[in-house]
Amino acid sequence: MTFLRIALKLAWRDLRGGVAGLWIVVLGVALGTAMMAAVGSLGAGVLDGMRATAREAVGGDLSLRLFHAPATPEQMAFLETLGTVGETAELRPVAATVAGSARTLVELKAVDGSYPLVGAAAVSGVPSLADALARRDGLRGAAVSADLLGALGLGVGDRLRLGAAEVAIRAVLEHEPDRAFRAFSLGPRVVIDRRALDETGLAEPGAPIYWYYRLLLPETVRSDAVLRELERRFPDAGWRIVDASHGIPGVDRTVQLARALFLLGALSILLIGGVGVSRALSAHLARRLPVLATLKALGGSPRLLFTAFLMQTLAVAGVALLIGAVAGACLAAAAARALPLGWLPDT
Repeated sequence: MTFLRIALKLAWRDLRGGVAGLWIVVLGVALGTAMMAAVGSLGAGVLDGMRATAREAVGGDLSLRLFHAPATPEQMAFLETLGTVGETAELRPVAATVAGSARTLVELKAVDGSYPLVGAAAVSGVPSLADALARRDGLRGAAVSADLLGALGLGVGDRLRLGAAEVAIRAVLEHEPDRAFRAFSLGPRVVIDRRALDETGLAEPGAPIYWYYRLLLPETVRSDAVLRELERRFPDAGWRIVDASHGIPGVDRTVQLARALFLLGALSILLIGGVGVSRALSAHLARRLPVLATLKALGGSPRLLFTAFLMQTLAVAGVALLIGAVAGACLAAAAARALPLGWLPDT
């Protein structure tokens, strides 16, 4: 303990004489650490935020998708034993004015009365989406995105032709919870009741329709057990399955890849800075040679001097790491405020 105390005193007294030669060490280590801390903290926050909202983006605990054909009565009966089930159909037909003077490709969604199972759909013009889609005056309603009104020159209250049926535009669609992470759209959005889809004649057998079945499971039921049972009962069903507990497909992988790339860049900065750190330490020791010679002449052993300057180097590196960690946390917080990431959890 006496040996370490003496080494610590020598290191401290030498540092009090100035660290002009070690500022590159502090800068290099702090910069690399700040980059890694900022990227790691922000990336983890983004992933946690997305996973927290995954149930809303997926539409439930599980999403099962079929193409061309809806679920069979046997499949629906089994799904209903698992929890709350919502059925949605999505297709891309051509919508037109009643007179046929204008038409455009739209993204049509037909929903049942349980939609949305998670989150809330926002519309303007009526109190709720259910009011917009209800049948009144012999016509079923529709909620449409604002760009459709501009494309066809229509307004709320006008009629829209979809296939063989007409629907009344009763609301402007503001938000769909299960499309929060879909950045690409082929046309204006139109939402109608599931029963209205049958009236349009667009849901013929073999039509290119995506059928989604979203499930809300009881808290005591594990999604992986449900998936194993689905595979066992319907091995040839052709489900495309999304499990909300695993995050949002595509988006989760993209964020993880971006995080890994940024971390690699931060590590590269730290490694490149290591070259400067090494040279700065060598130059610092070269400048301290007269001090080392004096201490050795006064009886200092090589082991004692080595320990003293090792402690000095570790102390400077520790301070640099602390500075870098604090700076990285501040950078991550600033980035979270600057970027459109309002769904991130508070940290």
